Amino acid sequence: MAFRVYLGYELKKGGDHVRYVLRIDGKIIARTKFSRSWRGNQQISEPMLHAMAQQMHCSTRTLKLLLQGNLTRKEYFQELLERNIFNQSEYDILFDKNSIEEIYVEKERFFMALTIGIIGLPQSGKTSLFNALTKAGAPIEGYASSTVQANLAMVQVPDVRLQPLAEIFNPKKTTYTTVEFVDVAGMGQTAKEKQEERKGLSAEFLGHIRNADALAIVLRTFSNSNVPPVNNEIDPMRDLDSLNAELVLTDLASVEKRIDRTTKAAKSGDKKYQQELDVLRKLQDALNELKLASEVELTQQERGLLSELFLITMKPRMYVLNVSEDVLGEAQDVLAKIAKGEATLDLKGELKGIAEVAQRAKNEGAEAAAVSARLEAELAELPEEDAHEYLESLGLPQLGADRVIQVGYRLLNLITFLTAGEDEVRAWTVTRGAKAPEAAGKIHSDIERGFIRAEVTSFDDFMASGSFAAASKKGLQRLEGKEYVVQDGDIVHFRFNVGK
Repeated sequence: MAFRVYLGYELKKGGDHVRYVLRIDGKIIARTKFSRSWRGNQQISEPMLHAMAQQMHCSTRTLKLLLQGNLTRKEYFQELLERNIFNQSEYDILFDKNSIEEIYVEKERFFMALTIGIIGLPQSGKTSLFNALTKAGAPIEGYASSTVQANLAMVQVPDVRLQPLAEIFNPKKTTYTTVEFVDVAGMGQTAKEKQEERKGLSAEFLGHIRNADALAIVLRTFSNSNVPPVNNEIDPMRDLDSLNAELVLTDLASVEKRIDRTTKAAKSGDKKYQQELDVLRKLQDALNELKLASEVELTQQERGLLSELFLITMKPRMYVLNVSEDVLGEAQDVLAKIAKGEATLDLKGELKGIAEVAQRAKNEGAEAAAVSARLEAELAELPEEDAHEYLESLGLPQLGADRVIQVGYRLLNLITFLTAGEDEVRAWTVTRGAKAPEAAGKIHSDIERGFIRAEVTSFDDFMASGSFAAASKKGLQRLEGKEYVVQDGDIVHFRFNVGK
């Protein structure tokens, strides 16, 4: 007799909570629940995330991937095996295709948003940037805030394609993809001080950024006598070195703790612990030299060994240059030239510092963006039409805040595909390189499981044609199979069939 297995969301009608559950033959092996009000506009707190992970017998990273739909059942069960929830024979039976039957139930889909942590020195303007990005109106503290309380907000990823589609289909709702920004308290000491004291970041601070998918590091280049810089002079490269030192030493503390634990485990003679020690010591040597973990050459297997450490300097990063309003247009030109590999000669003052950071970002494979956070926080309070009129008067095509969101999206190697109809016009997020069945699974696991074909029309072709029927007549609508790699801007209709 086959085992009947269900892993996923359950929402009882009239219930106040969503439940994520693993059931085998009706028996609940693991379950957790959270408020039904969490739908992508409410973040799960760190203490709650840890508690939920314990209930699901897994790490917080695994739980997050589960809730996003980005982890296979087998990967999750592998962790349960390692934690002795299953023994090896039970695990083997569960993955014998002849002895398992997966069951599926109708359920709502819930998604944890991608998270970008905003960090910087006090007085760098990071909270002004947060307000510009989110329109959250977070209070601006004076000098070096003593609190570690974070500001959190969810924002839509700007996508100019949705509005034209909505005007054509007149749907019941239009849904943008979202990203969450977390603004944490300012960081503080110089690189030299940090190295001498061997101190990293506090546990409270770490709790806010450890699980961020990427970092936005705010570097000040603007001058304002009413807002004196931390070190009494504007030097974005020095500030970046100071921030990196704190992050590196924090990671070093994590690595050294893991080395102590793995050294004890290696006494068992198991080769996997010795392999892990070799990787950890390679990383330890680099961090001791104040190098970022991302700069260490590691194989994919070695990176896998380090995944549980959640190293901050391994995360993708962007440098957000907070510039003076009067150089904002020139700053955009400088960034564009450096991105293209063009020379930027004879730059002085603020523009020189902007160019140095942008070149460093290019060398590291990071991203850079320029904003005037104070200006844009003020524009965020204006009606959208008035804000755009003012931008046009400055000769700028879009808000810097929008650029930051788009850069963050690109930094995480994400693209957007679209679905369009009378019920909903919606943008969906997938990793670049995702194939059609994986994209289908973002909408519903049943569509991925029963995937047959994808009807694909590029956004540009659809808009030029005016309808799917017209696009089809012109040969611009394609039928694609399981190996099709979804492209940014594809409008997709999935054909699927789920048998009993």
